[in-house]
Amino acid sequence: INTNIESKYNNKTVDSTSIIKDKNYIDISPIFPYTRSYRFDESKRIFSISYLRKDEDYYGHRIKLVGHSMGGFASLAVLSIFDDIQKVVALAPAPSFKKQVRALTKIPFVPTLFMGYEKKSMGKYATMTALDGINKAKHTRILLVQSLDDPTVPYKISTKYLSENSINPNLSVETVDGVYHQTCFTKESSQNLTAYFKSLKGKTKEEIIAYRDSVDWTKLYQVDEDTMKKITDFLDRR
Repeated sequence: INTNIESKYNNKTVDSTSIIKDKNYIDISPIFPYTRSYRFDESKRIFSISYLRKDEDYYGHRIKLVGHSMGGFASLAVLSIFDDIQKVVALAPAPSFKKQVRALTKIPFVPTLFMGYEKKSMGKYATMTALDGINKAKHTRILLVQSLDDPTVPYKISTKYLSENSINPNLSVETVDGVYHQTCFTKESSQNLTAYFKSLKGKTKEEIIAYRDSVDWTKLYQVDEDTMKKITDFLDRR
């Protein structure tokens, strides 16, 4: 399961899930409308797993989750609910919502403010953490992958923290470097993507839309073959 958020520009990006599809996996990637909740990735996975359990076309299939950033967090967090997930690949996963917000702001009351909103919108799921899922699902094989220079979800509060506090014997770690938060991309592509976002500063909405239409998206979304091979090899192993 590798869920996506609906985007006008999805068809202009390189589909990294095609690599997984080529390995004869059934890729479940439902497109969901965008929501303001930062915990939305959790609800997407809960919905998708519940659907697979009930649908006769998929009954009996082994379920493996792949997620990046908040998607990586959600793939780990839902292990607190489901005990039949065979494998999880979490790319640069946020450890918890509160830890992630704390890493991005120095204003002390902001994490509490956001958590109040999340509890209202997500109810009992609002306090789930990646570490809780990792330590509860001791029979699930888990691979954490992250770039050491990730500025968005710092390695120290993410993969390093999770691996050092894990009691799951089936957890393994792969690190890369120089690709920032774009864990599976090439270094050149990550640099191009960073430069692209910097170039948007100061532009009006209309200018941004026009500029996007002129961008060669393949240069911004090139998947690193070595990193993807490590992921698919992990998914392939029994």
